[in-house]
Amino acid sequence: MYPTPLTKLLLAFAFTVVTTYATAQLVITNEPDARALAQKLVGKGVHISNITFTGNLLMTGYFRNTGETEIGIDSGILLTTGKAKTKLPYDNGADWNGGAEAYTIDADNSWMLAGDADLATITGATPAQMHDACVLEFDFVPMGDSISFNYVFSSEEYHPSYVCEFNDAFAFLVSGPGITGIKNIALVPGTTTPVSIYTLNDVPRGACPNNQEYYIDNRFNTFFSHDGHTAILSAQQKVQRCKTYHLKLVIADVGDDRFDSGVFLQAKSLTSDIITISSAIQTDPVSGTPYLVEGCTPGSFNVHRSRPDANPLRVDLIYDGPAVSSVDLFSLPASVIIPANEDFVPVPVTPLVDGVTEGTELLKIYTLAGCGSGVATDSSIIEIRDFDNLSITPDSIVICTGAAAQLEATTGYAVYKWSNSATLSNVSIPNPVATPVKPVTTYTCTAGTGTCFARDSVLVKWRMPVVRIDAGGDTIIAINQRLQLNAVDLNNAGITTYKWSPSNYLTDPTIANPVTTLTHEYHYMVTGTTADGCEGKDEVHIKVYKGPEIYVPTGFTPDNNGLNDILRPVSVGIREFRYFRVFNRWGELVFSTKDIRRGWDGQVDGIAQVTGTYIWMAEGIDYNGNTVARKGVVTIIH
Repeated sequence: MYPTPLTKLLLAFAFTVVTTYATAQLVITNEPDARALAQKLVGKGVHISNITFTGNLLMTGYFRNTGETEIGIDSGILLTTGKAKTKLPYDNGADWNGGAEAYTIDADNSWMLAGDADLATITGATPAQMHDACVLEFDFVPMGDSISFNYVFSSEEYHPSYVCEFNDAFAFLVSGPGITGIKNIALVPGTTTPVSIYTLNDVPRGACPNNQEYYIDNRFNTFFSHDGHTAILSAQQKVQRCKTYHLKLVIADVGDDRFDSGVFLQAKSLTSDIITISSAIQTDPVSGTPYLVEGCTPGSFNVHRSRPDANPLRVDLIYDGPAVSSVDLFSLPASVIIPANEDFVPVPVTPLVDGVTEGTELLKIYTLAGCGSGVATDSSIIEIRDFDNLSITPDSIVICTGAAAQLEATTGYAVYKWSNSATLSNVSIPNPVATPVKPVTTYTCTAGTGTCFARDSVLVKWRMPVVRIDAGGDTIIAINQRLQLNAVDLNNAGITTYKWSPSNYLTDPTIANPVTTLTHEYHYMVTGTTADGCEGKDEVHIKVYKGPEIYVPTGFTPDNNGLNDILRPVSVGIREFRYFRVFNRWGELVFSTKDIRRGWDGQVDGIAQVTGTYIWMAEGIDYNGNTVARKGVVTIIH
């Protein structure tokens, strides 16, 4: 049900009072600069000038559609017969506050402005019947042979009381070469019928539905105030390249100055068919960039127009480096001709084989718009390479220290050559085995057939940190003394499993710290392995003597020849060493220590002692907690 205008006014006022202004879904910003408005509409292939605006600047502005409407265009410019932007509480524009539904409010503004004579002529109305014209117009020069732009028309007069009788009017009027007079290109799709409220509607209870498939009922929307609008439509016109045309975008009230209408024009949608470039060259699998390789298969790029034409078309080209025509490539043309009845022409590109490794160079190609503007309509980039892509798998490899890695290069080339030959099983095949001797090694393979060469590299790294394990120092124990071994992950490399070998006499050979009980000398090796299979190894040697006991030699030769120069005790089965003391024959203490690793060098206060007999004493606590005390004599021999 449609409310009366008075009811709509009261409802709108009520919602204004009881609701705060919600986050806008249709954001409108007034724009006082006509040039900025027009430039917002212009896209590729069109240059504009002589821009003028007629009307009140509050009738227009930018819009941004963030959702909750069915306009379908995300941004652009809006021309209205009323106010573009709502100013509460009474000035309702096209946007609304998310409270009242569109059918309950009116965007109904009067500016007391004149209509437009051209629009009156096109629609058959008299100038006196028109009011509040909003006009944006400018000259334009198309780079192609057609123009188009997208729009949505909306109105408060999509109402059963007005749809068949009171119709606001709008038109997109084009004039220029090849067009007789002025031509309205705001047409119902596939027809010559101008778009209007009457010719495109499906208003409930309306008596004159037309082209319903292009109509959208907006009565229940809370963010867009007009009761109805069209789907997205396209205005199109054939033109002549590089000629000057005039475009007039105009909308006005008809009959009276009540109830606003508007037209939403999509940003950057005013475009002209332009000359484009497409590549007919292989592309890099990673970057997607077209590329050619010296000595390999040549390529080409295509210069396109939008459709075949009975006339040939010359297109000027310019190039930019660092790759240079006639230096890095065979000579490239300054212009090409798209033949009659064709829509493109191929242009061959062949790199010159100069034998110089220059790295990747770029060739930039531009198509010029013509029209004396020197403006590029499209561009393309081609990489010129010394080598083609040679795939080595995998891209990088992490191996255990001292391990080997299988390298795999693309097969099918006649010749292969790898770097770092000393650590490869074979440098002339696609799949050698690498055994690097450094933590990081780069292997580069160059493969070729004829004049075409390809190259790739692979990085082989040792797993870090390197697995290093310590089984403990060599030691001495007593017969049948329990000894706990302890393997340590020195680099915190993440060892997860241990294996002691041989496993004899061990409580558990698969842990880091097993216990052994021995009756004779023995040797163990421990292997630590990480989760990814890297290993570290170490060994420990265990001597076994009768004990618990403290052994001291009966003589030593402190003559600094590195042999038997130090007198020191050897403890077997001693867990705590208390002292080792040496006395001369007069009972004077000449040496004392509590550190079993220290020994006597045969000197007292830096003076070497003479050949003779000395008395020693030693004491410790054995692994059972018993005191072991020993004494004896030792002879210094010079």
